[in-house]
Amino acid sequence: MLTTGNSDPAAPKSVVVGTGTAQTMVLDEFGTIELGWTGAESYQFSESTNQGLTFSAPSSLPMKTQVPAPPTGPAIAVERNGTIDVAYACLPSDCTGHLGNQSVQMIRSTDHGTTWSAPIQISLPTRGSGFGAQEPVVAACGSGVTVAWQDDGIGANFSATNPDIILVHVINGVPGTPLNLSNSAASEGHPQIAINSQSNVFVSWVTDNNQGGGTATDSVIFTALPNCGAVQK
Repeated sequence: MLTTGNSDPAAPKSVVVGTGTAQTMVLDEFGTIELGWTGAESYQFSESTNQGLTFSAPSSLPMKTQVPAPPTGPAIAVERNGTIDVAYACLPSDCTGHLGNQSVQMIRSTDHGTTWSAPIQISLPTRGSGFGAQEPVVAACGSGVTVAWQDDGIGANFSATNPDIILVHVINGVPGTPLNLSNSAASEGHPQIAINSQSNVFVSWVTDNNQGGGTATDSVIFTALPNCGAVQK
């Protein structure tokens, strides 16, 4: 690890954690910093248990990066029991099961990133699509995590080019029933997620009302759901 210099002696020092781009960071309730990013050939992971003074040696996560690399890195959340969950988009050449299209997968670690589970498919297609699932975001909720993503392979809108925003609660690595948050004829994408201590899920996304015709007609949408977004049966 390298400590960088700074011409201003009052400025805080910074450290080089690893080599790559598109980093994602989360601070868990135990004070541990979990950091993931896109490396040259694989997704990378490192953590700090001392408020960023030092980080563990970067390790390669057991999934391939996309080529070209997506603008966002793997999404990270930490459950209440300390389990680390990493959600990511996977190309059909590397992850089958999404009707020949891109899928959203998740891996888990119960030992601070020393070992990881096999990939768990989170997106569940019900029909053919134009590109599949992408842009996953994840946050800890209840005894698990809640994942949201953009997907044009599920829902009642049968256009293969107009994606919806899908959300699902995952407990012990097992996805529940997915919920379509948008399900419109427009194109929805770029989800963001936040969850409070009462297990209320807050999700925002962008709706392209003019199908690529400019941002003037786009809308930023927000919704809130109770109970970690779990579908009541």
